[in-house]
Amino acid sequence: MSLDIQTYTGNTTSDHLPILSVIPTKIKENSLSTNAHWKIFSRFSEYTYSFWEKTWDLDNIDITYNDYTKFLYLLTARCTISFPLDKYRLALLVELGISKIQIFKK
Repeated sequence: MSLDIQTYTGNTTSDHLPILSVIPTKIKENSLSTNAHWKIFSRFSEYTYSFWEKTWDLDNIDITYNDYTKFLYLLTARCTISFPLDKYRLALLVELGISKIQIFKK
């Protein structure tokens, strides 16, 4: 698979540079994408921190670690939605001059 990745070099208010990537797909009509609600994930993690702090058992570290990673996986799945790409609204900066059609036709 060919994957093109670029870093945005224009002005931004964030201390993290946006990354643009193009992933070619063969099926465009039924393509799905996902969006994770990281603020909800973060808040739920804060609420459950004390539980995991009390649950953490160094004597059974493998079992505890497996339970914690399973929890993170399930929480990520619960905070993630899937949607069809044809209903997607782009959040690209205007000065990039990239249209939705250009992105999905590559």
